[in-house]
Amino acid sequence: MLKLTIDGKELTAAEGSTILQVARNNRIDIPTFCNHEALEPWGACRLCIVEVVEDGRSRLVTSCNFPVKNGLKVTTKNKSIDATRKMIVELLLARCPNARAVRDMAEKLGVSEPRFTIENESCILCGMCVRVCREIVGAQAITFAYRGSKKQVASPFLTRSADCIGCGACVYVCPTQCIGMDDVAGAQDIYADGAETADYARVMKNWRTRLPLKVCTVCGNPIAPEFQLQVLAKRVGLSPERLDLCQTCKE
Repeated sequence: MLKLTIDGKELTAAEGSTILQVARNNRIDIPTFCNHEALEPWGACRLCIVEVVEDGRSRLVTSCNFPVKNGLKVTTKNKSIDATRKMIVELLLARCPNARAVRDMAEKLGVSEPRFTIENESCILCGMCVRVCREIVGAQAITFAYRGSKKQVASPFLTRSADCIGCGACVYVCPTQCIGMDDVAGAQDIYADGAETADYARVMKNWRTRLPLKVCTVCGNPIAPEFQLQVLAKRVGLSPERLDLCQTCKE
């Protein structure tokens, strides 16, 4: 176990832990937008900055991906840290003024109105959706496109994603809830070259993808996208007939 100090409090932590993990385990609040326990740390939003002192030198680092060290001294709040966090959330508030998560964070950090040009975006570019699709789902159906002020999350070439399995993991982790997913009945496939219809389909609006939903052979209710079931069955070695029933009918 390693010994460190956070805000004057002496703590112990397992080797390989990050400052953010140790802080959360000890109920020390550090704000963040791009961190999830299921994903590898990335440090995209920069809100989780803290000040560390090691070997007599202090500096600001992102706590989500900074590993703890023996004798490390960490400060989670001071004038410099607070000012930097306020500037970050002020920029995000100017970019996404209607995002509830951003407004709540701005209020928490004491930011009321941004001094910058107001935009009308909904994505804060935290990369959570890209990472969960790559690291957890393994589909790699979406990624970042363009650079600078034009940067966005998109499917390749901004067209229908052939790799999206419609699992909705991206929707689940998105902090601003800007990814649209709907299960629809009897709708025409507006994202295909030809006019295709299905009894039920899942529409991933941001990725221009529509996937037919498999229905239960007993009750007729939709289960999940057929493509998703095929991919998962192949990964875990399930027989096709195991996918014909919904969870209720299986029980």
